[in-house]
Amino acid sequence: ARSAPLPEVPPADWDTGVDDDLSALPMGNLFNTARGAAAEAVSGPFALPNTTIRVLPLLADPVVLNRFAERYLGVQGQARFEAWGSFVYLIAFTYPQRSSEVNNVGTFAHREVNFAVPVKWYDWYEAGDYDLAQAEERERRDREKLLGVALVNAFSFVDDPMVAITSSEIDGVPTLSAEIQSPPSLWMDPAGPAKQKGESLLSVSSLVLPSIGVGAGGERKVLLNVSTAALLPAEDEAGWREVADKWGPQLVADLKRKRDQRGVRQEQWSTGAGWQGPSGKRASSFDHVRALALAVLSGEQPLSTLALKQFRDAEQTDSACYQSIVLGRQRIKHLHEVHEIEESTHVLIARYPTQPIKDLLGLRVKLRQFGSEGMVEAFEAIRPFWLRADLAEDLGCGLFERAGTQDWGLTHRPEQLAGWRSLPTAAALEGLAADPVVPTRVGYGLWIEGRVERVERDLQARDCERLLALERKGELRNLMIKARRDLRSVLAGTRVLNHIDRVHVPDLAAYVNAQKISSERDRDATAAYEQRLPQLEVRDLAVDLGRIDPATVLDSIISRQWGRPATAREPFEKHDFALNIDALGPALRDRIFPQDERQGAFWPRSRDFKVARDHERQGLAWQLWDQVWMLVKLGVNTDPDYQARAQTHLPSWFGPKLRRPAKPADWKPKQWQQVAAGLATLIAESDGQVDWRTVISPLDHWRKVALQMTASEDWHGQAHQVFSERLGKITK
Repeated sequence: ARSAPLPEVPPADWDTGVDDDLSALPMGNLFNTARGAAAEAVSGPFALPNTTIRVLPLLADPVVLNRFAERYLGVQGQARFEAWGSFVYLIAFTYPQRSSEVNNVGTFAHREVNFAVPVKWYDWYEAGDYDLAQAEERERRDREKLLGVALVNAFSFVDDPMVAITSSEIDGVPTLSAEIQSPPSLWMDPAGPAKQKGESLLSVSSLVLPSIGVGAGGERKVLLNVSTAALLPAEDEAGWREVADKWGPQLVADLKRKRDQRGVRQEQWSTGAGWQGPSGKRASSFDHVRALALAVLSGEQPLSTLALKQFRDAEQTDSACYQSIVLGRQRIKHLHEVHEIEESTHVLIARYPTQPIKDLLGLRVKLRQFGSEGMVEAFEAIRPFWLRADLAEDLGCGLFERAGTQDWGLTHRPEQLAGWRSLPTAAALEGLAADPVVPTRVGYGLWIEGRVERVERDLQARDCERLLALERKGELRNLMIKARRDLRSVLAGTRVLNHIDRVHVPDLAAYVNAQKISSERDRDATAAYEQRLPQLEVRDLAVDLGRIDPATVLDSIISRQWGRPATAREPFEKHDFALNIDALGPALRDRIFPQDERQGAFWPRSRDFKVARDHERQGLAWQLWDQVWMLVKLGVNTDPDYQARAQTHLPSWFGPKLRRPAKPADWKPKQWQQVAAGLATLIAESDGQVDWRTVISPLDHWRKVALQMTASEDWHGQAHQVFSERLGKITK
């Protein structure tokens, strides 16, 4: 849609492409009026108690995502938007209650499914100001221009017509009324998705045009399915090899990208030298962004959304008579629980020209199939999770708008993480006059002849007295400052974050408040990483956000079990960036993800899990040695030569008397392989010579244990390198 008819000669910097979610249509800008039954819009703010949210991250092409963000939210001369990361998030909501604080229409329940794109929000800059091909230039841009981050709902489906109208007309979210069905499997239950294997969990149906330009009418079709069913039969090894050949390298690239962003993981235990702090700037940035995520989960910071609100012009239907960029904010009032969805889950999307979800967002296809709805494309959800929380949704506000012109105007200047913040007018001006950061960018309203005129300018020290005089007269309103060297207190202390990683924290909000109350102890800290609330410059936080994608932090939070109830916590956290072992099908599972390297349904094992298993193996090694020779002595009762034969077949260093400094816990996998082979030979020769039940059968058990000890987890490289090498051998 457009804000006004195009001029005869468009300006060079004006994008003549279509800006709405129908830009991929081959027939131009068609207007779909399939909105369901007519209903009045209900305005917020809204209270949303006991909301259940399922989040399915879908891998996407960052180039396509950037193009979507630029075209959909492009605000020429005012702001720039860029995709944040390489994922699109399918988010399914179950709202048991939704009540408006303004319109007393009672409470109503509904379901909602969104395709959300995280974006970074920048102050306006010209295309040639930064060489974005260089990492240093991208960080300079983030330091100087990044204001904050938000989610953009590219496609939205709800099962209540009134909510669809409200979302479209008030919030600006392109929303369709749809049928959202979940079989009786409890997956969309308010208590969270039950574990279901091999079935369809969710389907979304809506009115679509199956084809355009041929006079076809609208039909209700299934747009998408969420399923845990296998994409191919288990025995179809050729099919799974093809999937591994095409999908496997994308998983490798995702693993490597996340590991590179995280950097070197900080140590999580105390040593003789004291607590170890983060090593490397990437690890520091990773912890800073984790701290910002903690602020959202604890309700301290809201989760922002952006949408393009527009109304079509009645005379020129290819144009809009009004457009506005609307900012919405949701805040977590109380987080009840967070869980990982551990079943291998796929999203199946049917292709329809009026709902070009895959093409518009650049989703990475895992497999294409033909079904009852025609061509269906399958997308794997990587590390999906669900949470239950009480939410509060604020009334949206317009940031920029235009009507009858191509020029955007500023309508509202909200507070942002790395952007504007409100200040007490008199105290702020007095402080700037005494010790200014020159020049300081300020914005304010001037009361002139019965109206407020917005002003944005660089403030010099000499201007403060004049503005103070205006403030005393009541003519200066809503002072805001953009000081990127401003210090912010962020709960990013190493000990604070490690505690959440290691110990169940029943209430994150209460924990955050308690840490802030205790922050006066920070003055006694001997090192920066010992502080609970380190002081960080706003511009440095902006750089941290630019370095770390949201998927990198989300994977870590899920692996480290933030917000998971005590009764559901596993004894060991997962690897930060684990893969589901069913990602490439059962036919290839054991060759790519060996049993001895798994942690439940995930690969690879976490460091903590491997350390615990090493301790277990060490104890088991001693037990194995002791039990084998005890059983051999039992065999001597029926075969006097049994111990001599055992010593012949078993390695000399495995004798009944250990040679110093030999210790079973120190034996290597190859040595245990020799033990297993010797036991196999001894067992084969023992048939009929000694008792089967009391000697041979127990020996066979310990032979199998010895085989398990042969597995080695000492990789010569990182997880993504090992995964890539194994993929290469299989697909080759």
